[in-house]
Amino acid sequence: MIEGNWQSQGMVILEFEDREHFERWYNSPEYQGILPLHLQATSGRLLLIKLDN
Repeated sequence: MIEGNWQSQGMVILEFEDREHFERWYNSPEYQGILPLHLQATSGRLLLIKLDN
């Protein structure tokens, strides 16, 4: 963190080929099935960052 305030005790980084692959994963029945458990058990932020090659 260069500027601002981000208090985090951990971080998970997932890499996807492109936004379409991310959306396919995020909207998949498998992830949507566990998402309520994730949201109940944790608090945090989800960031989608696009890197230009």
